[in-house]
Amino acid sequence: MQPDPGYTTNVLLLKLIQMTANPNSVHDISNLSLSEGYSSLTVCMQTFSYTSLVFSVLAASGAVLGKQWLNSYKAARGRGSLEERCIQRQMKLDGLEQFHLRTLLQAFLVFLQIALLLFSVSLCIKTWTERVMISGFMICGTACGVVFYLWTTVVSVWFPHSPFWTPGSKPA
Repeated sequence: MQPDPGYTTNVLLLKLIQMTANPNSVHDISNLSLSEGYSSLTVCMQTFSYTSLVFSVLAASGAVLGKQWLNSYKAARGRGSLEERCIQRQMKLDGLEQFHLRTLLQAFLVFLQIALLLFSVSLCIKTWTERVMISGFMICGTACGVVFYLWTTVVSVWFPHSPFWTPGSKPA
């Protein structure tokens, strides 16, 4: 976060005007600060934004890795008879289950959902500092998204054969 150059210029111009208007008085410019303090909302908003960026990059890189792992499983690179290739493929499947690949891939989905939530919260904070009316719509939209996500999770827990499932609920 860089200091606002307009703020610094305005403070210096004000001091110059005061020095010109009162040339005989003593002017102390040693206490001029070249940086403006940032509000806690600005720091909070940027913290949410950068944390959202971290989670979305983790989700994207995890998705690419997951795709590579699944392609490695699908590839029939083994040589030998049909029975040997089937045994090799079964060993790969056992490895995928042993190392909980499905759970790991669902964790990347959770990272993406966390990133979306953090980004929405940072947008709500940003619009709150600029226009409260617009932020009301942003907050309502974010709240509706969170309520919908929680609803689908609860429905899939209550009704195991529900088509709605999230990483927070066990799929049927």
